[in-house]
Amino acid sequence: MSNRAEYRSVLLVLLLAGCGGGLSEQQRLEKIMGGEVKKVTPVSGTVLVDNEPQPRIAVLLYKADGSERIGTIGPVFTAADGKFTFTTYKAGDGLEEGIYKLAFVGQHYSKSKGNFDGPDLLNGRYSDPVKSEFVLDVVEGSPQPNLKFELTTR
Repeated sequence: MSNRAEYRSVLLVLLLAGCGGGLSEQQRLEKIMGGEVKKVTPVSGTVLVDNEPQPRIAVLLYKADGSERIGTIGPVFTAADGKFTFTTYKAGDGLEEGIYKLAFVGQHYSKSKGNFDGPDLLNGRYSDPVKSEFVLDVVEGSPQPNLKFELTTR
């Protein structure tokens, strides 16, 4: 076996082993998060604006009464095809069980400022979580892969 083939074999073994020091994925997450990691359920969907998929719409998650924004790993934005996926601990894992309100913002998000700026494509129609008509009920063990939210600019 050549050195290159040996190198590839060792690399493959390391990748398959995950270099996790014998910890399960759950244990690794708990170690990273510094404590218990709650179960999450996959939640994803599509946002249509005026019946068309719209990229870069922020999908914001709030407590059921709209009083407090719920943080996820990062902001959730729609892709070019209007699709989005919620992430709590690792990419696409979903949300904890609970009832949430959703708000939508079609503004540029400034990472350096930590907020939205510029004109809102949605004209502010969906940015107030207290007034939001969009309620999301996440039940543990019941994935929601095909949510659909239809918004309008007028």
